[in-house]
Amino acid sequence: MAWSSVIANKLRSFLTMLGIVIGVVALVVLVSMAQGATSQVHIRKEPEALCRESPVLLSFHDISRWNAAA
Repeated sequence: MAWSSVIANKLRSFLTMLGIVIGVVALVVLVSMAQGATSQVHIRKEPEALCRESPVLLSFHDISRWNAAA
């Protein structure tokens, strides 16, 4: 009974399988991106890398103090 329904509705069956495949691929991509981002965060938490690669934001008050010291 089920197989006859699948064979009778070939387009519907194909689209259902295509949707499942796309969903699984999307899930795998999202999980791998999350793991990659997590590993990048762990790598960048080293103090040396944090000091070298992070932009420094200064307020106007900090800049004027920095220029006065130079």
